[in-house]
Amino acid sequence: MELKINNLCFAYSGSPVLRNIEAMAQAGEITAIAGPNGAGKSTLLKCIARLLKVSGGTIKLGEQDLFAMKPRELAKLQAYVPQNSELTFPLTVEEYITLGRRPYISWNLRDTDREIIARNVEYMHLTPLLGKLMTEVSGGERQKALLTRALVQEPTVLLLDEPISALDIRYQLEVMRILQRIAAERNCVVVIVLHDLTLIERFADRVILLDHGNVLTEGTTEAVLTRENIEKAYEIAVDIFPGPHGRVIQPV
Repeated sequence: MELKINNLCFAYSGSPVLRNIEAMAQAGEITAIAGPNGAGKSTLLKCIARLLKVSGGTIKLGEQDLFAMKPRELAKLQAYVPQNSELTFPLTVEEYITLGRRPYISWNLRDTDREIIARNVEYMHLTPLLGKLMTEVSGGERQKALLTRALVQEPTVLLLDEPISALDIRYQLEVMRILQRIAAERNCVVVIVLHDLTLIERFADRVILLDHGNVLTEGTTEAVLTRENIEKAYEIAVDIFPGPHGRVIQPV
């Protein structure tokens, strides 16, 4: 299954932000959206999630046109994890995760809903935290709760906006390993906005490299993250050298 972005355009108040975006992401893989600040990374992710209305182009999952789907049906197909999730009301971890089943229920949870929630809570090792308030857990635990809420939607497409930006290095690695496992075990299309090029090199299968609202290049991680492409996008010289867990990208 492929997620295909064709000729996508977006503008704020008539000012172009994304121009003729052509890219793709594969099921079973992690696709990273990379690029300098202001390149349009989060905007592109929100366009894919249909949180922003595009001015042109299409996004298809296989033969399904995501822009033609009703919101409830789209929510069963696709889950979006924002960079910051503000809580209006104090919710326990269990209550927050349960909200992910909203696209499937009209009023009360069914036995199948409870089974799906329980299975994903166990998958993410969150059972000891279910009774705690979301405001009481650590940043890493909170991020895992956000991921679990997305997983109980049973999405085919999982979209994440900088999910590790506020985490220490232990939780960064844990979250990235979880995403790698989700992509592989659930044959899910995982698209993630990420700044750390070395982490992208280590965990991503494909990269969409943006530069001023355009796709500079896209493809396999090895093909995209070259010294020439990085220097052109970020306007800084870099060294790339082999490491025990993949190539290390270091600014000069």
